[in-house]
Amino acid sequence: IIDDLTVEGDETVILTLSSPNNATLGSNSVHTYTIADNDGTPAIEFSSASSADLESVTSRSVDVVIPFSSLQQIGVDYAVTGGTAGSGTDYSLTAGNLTIPDGATSGTIVIPTIDDSTDESDETIIITLSNPTNATLGSTIVHTVVINDNDGKPYLTATSPHTQQINTHYSPHTHPHTPTNYHTHTT
Repeated sequence: IIDDLTVEGDETVILTLSSPNNATLGSNSVHTYTIADNDGTPAIEFSSASSADLESVTSRSVDVVIPFSSLQQIGVDYAVTGGTAGSGTDYSLTAGNLTIPDGATSGTIVIPTIDDSTDESDETIIITLSNPTNATLGSTIVHTVVINDNDGKPYLTATSPHTQQINTHYSPHTHPHTPTNYHTHTT
Protein backbone atom coordinates (compact mmCIF):
# COMPACT_ATOMS: atom_id res chain seq x y z
CA ILE A 1 0.00 0.00 0.00
CA ILE A 2 1.33 3.42 -0.98
CA ASP A 3 0.22 6.44 1.08
CA ASP A 4 -0.41 9.06 -1.61
CA LEU A 5 -1.70 12.63 -1.23
CA THR A 6 -4.69 12.25 -3.54
CA VAL A 7 -8.24 12.58 -2.22
CA GLU A 8 -9.87 9.55 -3.78
CA GLY A 9 -12.21 7.99 -1.25
CA ASP A 10 -11.82 4.52 0.18
CA GLU A 11 -10.45 1.88 -2.17
CA THR A 12 -10.77 -1.90 -2.09
CA VAL A 13 -8.57 -4.82 -3.05
CA ILE A 14 -10.25 -8.20 -3.56
CA LEU A 15 -8.07 -11.25 -3.01
CA THR A 16 -9.34 -14.52 -4.47
CA LEU A 17 -7.68 -17.87 -3.81
CA SER A 18 -7.93 -20.51 -6.51
CA SER A 19 -6.28 -23.66 -7.88
CA PRO A 20 -4.39 -24.84 -4.81
CA ASN A 21 -1.56 -27.39 -5.13
CA ASN A 22 -1.52 -30.30 -2.71
CA ALA A 23 -4.46 -28.76 -0.80
CA THR A 24 -8.20 -28.21 -1.08
CA LEU A 25 -9.82 -24.82 -1.28
CA GLY A 26 -11.87 -23.90 1.80
CA SER A 27 -15.19 -22.08 1.84
CA ASN A 28 -13.62 -18.68 2.56
CA SER A 29 -11.64 -18.16 -0.67
CA VAL A 30 -12.43 -14.45 -1.28
CA HIS A 31 -11.37 -11.59 0.96
CA THR A 32 -12.08 -7.86 0.44
CA TYR A 33 -9.49 -5.52 1.90
CA THR A 34 -10.50 -1.82 2.27
CA ILE A 35 -7.88 0.92 2.13
CA ALA A 36 -9.31 3.92 3.99
CA ASP A 37 -8.45 7.26 2.37
CA ASN A 38 -6.62 9.40 4.92
CA ASP A 39 -6.09 12.54 2.85
CA GLY A 40 -9.11 14.55 3.95
CA THR A 41 -10.72 17.38 2.07
CA PRO A 42 -8.37 19.90 0.42
CA ALA A 43 -8.46 23.54 1.53
CA ILE A 44 -8.78 25.98 -1.37
CA GLU A 45 -7.21 29.43 -1.14
CA PHE A 46 -5.23 32.10 -3.00
CA SER A 47 -1.52 31.35 -3.43
CA SER A 48 -0.75 34.79 -1.93
CA ALA A 49 -2.67 37.58 -0.20
CA SER A 50 -1.67 40.30 -2.69
CA SER A 51 -0.06 41.09 -6.02
CA ALA A 52 0.92 44.27 -7.86
CA ASP A 53 1.77 45.34 -11.36
CA LEU A 54 1.83 48.42 -13.57
CA GLU A 55 -1.41 49.72 -15.04
CA SER A 56 0.01 48.97 -18.53
CA VAL A 57 -0.23 45.21 -17.80
CA THR A 58 -3.70 44.64 -19.23
CA SER A 59 -4.27 41.09 -17.99
CA ARG A 60 -3.48 39.89 -14.48
CA SER A 61 -3.51 36.31 -13.26
CA VAL A 62 -4.34 35.41 -9.68
CA ASP A 63 -3.67 31.79 -8.70
CA VAL A 64 -5.99 29.72 -6.51
CA VAL A 65 -4.47 26.53 -5.09
CA ILE A 66 -5.18 23.34 -3.18
CA PRO A 67 -2.36 21.54 -1.30
CA PHE A 68 -2.83 18.18 -3.05
CA SER A 69 -4.72 16.81 -6.02
CA SER A 70 -8.14 15.27 -5.79
CA LEU A 71 -9.98 12.80 -7.97
CA GLN A 72 -12.94 15.13 -7.67
CA GLN A 73 -13.41 18.41 -9.49
CA ILE A 74 -12.97 21.33 -7.06
CA GLY A 75 -14.98 24.53 -7.41
CA VAL A 76 -15.10 27.90 -5.65
CA ASP A 77 -17.03 31.13 -6.17
CA TYR A 78 -15.19 34.46 -6.34
CA ALA A 79 -16.39 38.05 -6.22
CA VAL A 80 -14.98 41.57 -6.20
CA THR A 81 -15.71 42.67 -2.63
CA GLY A 82 -13.93 46.01 -2.44
CA GLY A 83 -11.05 48.16 -3.53
CA THR A 84 -10.48 51.63 -4.92
CA ALA A 85 -10.41 50.73 -8.63
CA GLY A 86 -13.60 51.26 -10.61
CA SER A 87 -15.32 48.41 -12.43
CA GLY A 88 -15.53 49.25 -16.11
CA THR A 89 -13.02 52.11 -15.88
CA ASP A 90 -10.02 50.35 -14.32
CA TYR A 91 -10.87 46.64 -14.72
CA SER A 92 -13.56 44.32 -16.07
CA LEU A 93 -14.13 41.38 -13.74
CA THR A 94 -17.47 40.07 -12.60
CA ALA A 95 -18.26 37.45 -10.00
CA GLY A 96 -17.79 33.88 -11.17
CA ASN A 97 -16.85 30.31 -10.35
CA LEU A 98 -13.39 28.83 -10.71
CA THR A 99 -13.01 25.11 -11.39
CA ILE A 100 -9.89 23.11 -10.62
CA PRO A 101 -10.09 19.88 -12.66
CA ASP A 102 -9.64 16.54 -10.94
CA GLY A 103 -5.96 15.71 -10.61
CA ALA A 104 -4.84 19.38 -10.75
CA THR A 105 -3.69 21.54 -7.84
CA SER A 106 -4.37 25.08 -9.10
CA GLY A 107 -6.60 27.32 -11.16
CA THR A 108 -6.33 30.93 -12.31
CA ILE A 109 -8.64 33.95 -12.15
CA VAL A 110 -7.81 36.36 -15.01
CA ILE A 111 -8.52 40.05 -14.43
CA PRO A 112 -8.58 42.28 -17.53
CA THR A 113 -7.39 45.77 -16.54
CA ILE A 114 -7.73 49.05 -18.44
CA ASP A 115 -4.69 51.29 -18.99
CA ASP A 116 -6.12 54.79 -18.85
CA SER A 117 -4.23 58.08 -19.25
CA THR A 118 -5.42 59.62 -15.98
CA ASP A 119 -2.79 60.50 -13.38
CA GLU A 120 -4.15 58.93 -10.20
CA SER A 121 -3.05 57.12 -7.08
CA ASP A 122 -2.40 53.39 -7.17
CA GLU A 123 -5.71 51.51 -7.04
CA THR A 124 -6.82 48.17 -5.65
CA ILE A 125 -9.19 45.33 -6.49
CA ILE A 126 -10.17 43.01 -3.63
CA ILE A 127 -11.31 39.49 -4.57
CA THR A 128 -12.88 37.06 -2.08
CA LEU A 129 -13.42 33.29 -2.38
CA SER A 130 -16.60 31.60 -1.08
CA ASN A 131 -18.84 28.53 -1.42
CA PRO A 132 -16.28 25.79 -2.17
CA THR A 133 -17.36 22.49 -3.74
CA ASN A 134 -15.49 19.29 -2.72
CA ALA A 135 -13.12 21.45 -0.64
CA THR A 136 -13.03 23.71 2.38
CA LEU A 137 -11.93 27.34 2.45
CA GLY A 138 -8.30 27.83 3.41
CA SER A 139 -6.86 30.75 5.34
CA THR A 140 -6.02 33.05 2.40
CA ILE A 141 -9.47 33.68 0.89
CA VAL A 142 -8.99 37.42 0.21
CA HIS A 143 -6.56 38.69 -2.44
CA THR A 144 -5.74 42.37 -3.06
CA VAL A 145 -4.56 43.30 -6.56
CA VAL A 146 -2.68 46.62 -6.68
CA ILE A 147 -2.74 48.52 -9.98
CA ASN A 148 0.31 50.81 -9.95
CA ASP A 149 -0.44 53.99 -11.91
CA ASN A 150 1.91 54.59 -14.82
CA ASP A 151 0.71 58.03 -15.92
CA GLY A 152 2.77 61.18 -15.48
CA LYS A 153 1.59 64.36 -13.82
CA PRO A 154 -0.43 66.59 -16.16
CA TYR A 155 1.05 69.87 -17.32
CA LEU A 156 -0.44 72.96 -18.95
CA THR A 157 0.80 74.53 -22.14
CA ALA A 158 -0.80 77.86 -22.95
CA THR A 159 -0.63 79.42 -26.38
CA SER A 160 -2.36 82.41 -27.90
CA PRO A 161 -2.78 83.32 -31.54
CA HIS A 162 -2.25 87.04 -30.71
CA THR A 163 0.79 86.93 -28.50
CA GLN A 164 3.96 84.95 -28.38
CA GLN A 165 4.12 84.42 -24.63
CA ILE A 166 1.71 84.35 -21.70
CA ASN A 167 3.13 84.79 -18.19
CA THR A 168 1.11 83.95 -15.11
CA HIS A 169 2.09 85.53 -11.82
CA TYR A 170 0.91 85.06 -8.25
CA SER A 171 0.16 88.20 -6.28
CA PRO A 172 0.86 87.74 -2.55
CA HIS A 173 -1.21 90.85 -1.69
CA THR A 174 -4.57 89.15 -2.18
CA HIS A 175 -6.21 86.23 -0.44
CA PRO A 176 -4.83 82.95 -1.88
CA HIS A 177 -8.27 81.52 -2.65
CA THR A 178 -9.70 84.38 -4.67
CA PRO A 179 -9.37 84.64 -8.41
CA THR A 180 -7.76 88.08 -8.09
CA ASN A 181 -4.50 86.66 -6.87
CA TYR A 182 -3.50 85.73 -10.42
CA HIS A 183 -2.65 88.34 -13.04
CA THR A 184 -1.94 87.57 -16.64
CA HIS A 185 0.32 89.79 -18.73
CA THR A 186 1.04 89.34 -22.39
CA THR A 187 4.21 90.42 -24.08
